[in-house]
Amino acid sequence: VSNAGVGMAGPLECQSLAAMQSLMDTNFFGLVRLVKEVLPDMKRRRGGHIVVISSIMGLQGIVFNDIYAASKFAVEGFCESLVVQALRFNVANSKDVFASLGQTPEDIAEHTLRVIEAARPPFRHQTNAAYTPMAALKHADPSGTLMTDAFYKLVFKYDAVLRLSLR
Repeated sequence: VSNAGVGMAGPLECQSLAAMQSLMDTNFFGLVRLVKEVLPDMKRRRGGHIVVISSIMGLQGIVFNDIYAASKFAVEGFCESLVVQALRFNVANSKDVFASLGQTPEDIAEHTLRVIEAARPPFRHQTNAAYTPMAALKHADPSGTLMTDAFYKLVFKYDAVLRLSLR
């Protein structure tokens, strides 16, 4: 189970390159080091599970979270690229895409356990239904226009609704 992650919020020009590199080292390369360590044995045994706790920001960037979102997009691309190889060796590369809003560590643990115990775990398992509309928009419109427009309106036009929903 990979759950390493640090955040970074604020305008890009206010972030140091060293802090950005440190974040990428934890959020992305931490996962890479873990998979590199466990995958060879899983291939030899022809079985196992790799559960990666990611973020909705791996599917949708959010204003002032540029570097964090980039690290989570990297996680998504890494796992999407690895899944076919992993499945060839009967290793389930399960992505537990989540956001912390409205979720407790116990809730995430319960979802993670369900993925681990599943006979055929899904590639992605979304734990927070609040993000279903955004994820659906991304997949419904490959150009990204629907999702970007909806998210822009949510943040800048209907910000009162957003703040209320976060409570």
